[in-house]
Amino acid sequence: MARTARRTAVGVIYRHSRECTDRDLCGNRCNTSHTPWEAWVYSKRDKKKIRQRFDSQAAARGWRIDALKAVKDKKLRAPTSKTLRQEVDEWLSGARDGRILNRRKQRYKPSVLRLYDMALRKRVLDELGDRRLADIDHGDLLELKEELLGAGCSASTIRNAFVPLQAIYRRAVRNGTVPMNPALDLELPTPESRKRAATPAQALELLETLGDLRPLWATAFYAGLRRGELQALRVRNVDVEADTLGVEKGWDPIDGEILPKSEAGVRQVFLLDTLQPLLTPLVEDRPPDAFVFGGPTSPFDARSTERKARRLMERRERKALEAD
Repeated sequence: MARTARRTAVGVIYRHSRECTDRDLCGNRCNTSHTPWEAWVYSKRDKKKIRQRFDSQAAARGWRIDALKAVKDKKLRAPTSKTLRQEVDEWLSGARDGRILNRRKQRYKPSVLRLYDMALRKRVLDELGDRRLADIDHGDLLELKEELLGAGCSASTIRNAFVPLQAIYRRAVRNGTVPMNPALDLELPTPESRKRAATPAQALELLETLGDLRPLWATAFYAGLRRGELQALRVRNVDVEADTLGVEKGWDPIDGEILPKSEAGVRQVFLLDTLQPLLTPLVEDRPPDAFVFGGPTSPFDARSTERKARRLMERRERKALEAD
C-alpha cells in the first residue's frame, strides 16, 4: 500500500491522495480536492500535536514558525473538546463573579449580562452551541449573521448576539484555547440614530402634562440622569443649599443597588433653578436613606411609571386634536 504522506520539512507534511501510486513521481500534485499541506507543532503542556492544513507549503511553514513561538509563550494550545455552549456558560459565570472584566477592565453590569445571556441562547447557541469552540470559523459566523438579517432581526438585536461572542473568543485567544478569533471583521450592522431630543421649550411644554411625575422626568431632562441613576437617587444625594445633586449608584431591577457603569458615572450635577423647586419638597424632612423618587425602602417602578407617562401624553394629544 502506498504511503499517503510525504515529509518535506520538519513539521510540514504533504498529504497525498489515496489514489496516488507513486508519491516520489507525483510532484506533490496528486491531492487537489482539499488543502493538502499540513503543519504541526508539539505542545508539551497538552502532550499532543497541534495541526493545521494549508493550500501551500509556504503558508504551512509560515504558520509553523508563528505557532512554535506561540506555544513557547503559552499563547497557543491544542484544540479542546469544549463546545461553544460550555464556553458561554463558563464565560457568563466568570463575568457574573467579577473574574472576567469588560474591555475597560470593569465588571459587567448585571442587566448587560442578562441581555447577553438571552441573546446568545436565543440566536447563537441553537445553531452553533454544540460545535467545538475551535471548529467554528469566520464563515460560520458570517452565515449566522446573514440568517439573522434575512429573518428581519434589527441591527441592535444582531449586535447583542455577536458582541458577547466577540468577547468570548477574545478571551479564548488570550488563553490559547483557539489560535484565532473568528468573530473579527464581521461588519455588524449599526443601529439607526436616535430621534432628536426635545428642545428646552418643548420639554417644558411636555413636563406640564405629567402631573406628579414632573419632578422625575424633569430631573432626567435637566440633570441628565439615567433611569437606574434616578431609581438609586437618595435624599442624602440632593443638597438643595449647595445646588448640587450627587450620583453615586445605579439600580438594577433584579440585583438592586449597583455601581455606575463607569468611574465617570460617579459625579456631582449642578441643580438648575428650574429643577430646584421641584426636588425640594421631595427631600425636606425625609430620612437621608429614603429614595427621592420612591418610598423608604424601594424606588419607583420603571414600567408602571412609563405606562402612566404614556397615558398622560396620549391624553394631551387627544385634547390637542379635539381643540383643532
